[in-house]
Amino acid sequence: LDGMIAAYRKLLPTLDDQVKVVPGRGRVGTKKDLEEYLAIMVTLRERMVKLIKDGKTVEECVEAKPTADFDAKWANGPVRPNQLVEELYADLKLKVW
Repeated sequence: LDGMIAAYRKLLPTLDDQVKVVPGRGRVGTKKDLEEYLAIMVTLRERMVKLIKDGKTVEECVEAKPTADFDAKWANGPVRPNQLVEELYADLKLKVW
């Protein structure tokens, strides 16, 4: 997650507003879509770090539904919200003391 956030922060200033982003999966996007996705990644990182620091297990993190307010728009791809939470937990658990 941290690598993706860093990459988006480096990439976004190099793009103009007319750029079309063709992902490996999903719909063609715009710079604004990437900016929104970056904001979501940062928010999810903050939420997951808090849950982990609060001593939550991966199951408790899934039950907390930290992605819920983004799911209507962003949870239509191959990675389901619960799976994303599990992946974020596995990634961040190693970094959060």
